[in-house]
Amino acid sequence: MSFHILTLAEAGVRLSVDRGLLVCQWKDSNLTKTIPLDDVRLVVVQTPHASFTQPALCALLERNVIILHLNAKNKVVGYSVPLHQTLSPQALRGQVQSWNTPFQQETVWHAIKHQKLWNQSHVLDLFKLENKLQPKLEIGYADEAALARQYWQQWFWATGGKTKTRERLGTMRFENKALNYAYAIIGGLTHQALLSYGLLPQLGVHHALKRVGTPLVWDLMEPLRPFVDLLVLQYLEAYPCSAEERLTDAYWKRFYQTFLVSLRSIRLAPKKPMYTLKLMDAPNAMARTLARCFETQSVTGLWLPALPMAYWHTDSTTEGFFQPRWFESGLRCQQSPRTTLADDGDDDEADWPF
Repeated sequence: MSFHILTLAEAGVRLSVDRGLLVCQWKDSNLTKTIPLDDVRLVVVQTPHASFTQPALCALLERNVIILHLNAKNKVVGYSVPLHQTLSPQALRGQVQSWNTPFQQETVWHAIKHQKLWNQSHVLDLFKLENKLQPKLEIGYADEAALARQYWQQWFWATGGKTKTRERLGTMRFENKALNYAYAIIGGLTHQALLSYGLLPQLGVHHALKRVGTPLVWDLMEPLRPFVDLLVLQYLEAYPCSAEERLTDAYWKRFYQTFLVSLRSIRLAPKKPMYTLKLMDAPNAMARTLARCFETQSVTGLWLPALPMAYWHTDSTTEGFFQPRWFESGLRCQQSPRTTLADDGDDDEADWPF
């Protein structure tokens, strides 16, 4: 399975293809880099001064690579996506027939929402923040809006910033730019996974269908958002500096490099012992089991990532790069039987325990 996420952040970059390789060239220098086309999972365009040749675009889309186009605030303003494919007619039919029914709006969304809330609760516990979510979740309280306000208040308090809310528009603060960027990556991977399994991103199970949007992407990525929140907090803890220094290019570049490494290094333990899944592959596993839910009209087999089942996999690429404290102790100790699993660099979907 492909695993490289290519970020185009420098102005003047041009993508072309040559004998199965994606070629990156920079206008103002003689620098050229290549990467096998089959190794590319996602392309993120952060600069407005990037160009693609038509063969490069076709080659990427033929390999189901999604291209994310970000604005100055790191919000996704558009996708370049491959044509929709129908992998399972039964799953697609089940998705359409059950859209806007209690099965989707209550049963499926209930499972997704609760996993997200429990993951958020775990983020608060890991950083020893006031956790008002857990006692409410234990008694079945699930007012997502109310719990979100309590969560973000504590989360932003931990960043040391003055803001206490999730500012989505009009903000240039590092914390929100970092969240926007990382959420965009997770959303792109989720969008790609849904298309790969023949599901319609426009038919959400909870989020409303708007003039512009992909509600099912927003729904399915919810349990993964707390992973992003945790990584941003851990980055700020690992590299402390002032609010002004956080806005420098060097600090930002280090963050997105750290985040991209984390997508490969964070491992999740699904159902089988001695089996792990990269965080970047979690959307594929979620989409695969969601398609089965639509096909069978049962939520029993839906797999969702649980933060307590994650650990940091150390290898030659990640060792010494980023050392979040909980990867070194707490959760890693709980998952010690799985931490010794060798990384062969290839997660074959045929072997997934779903």
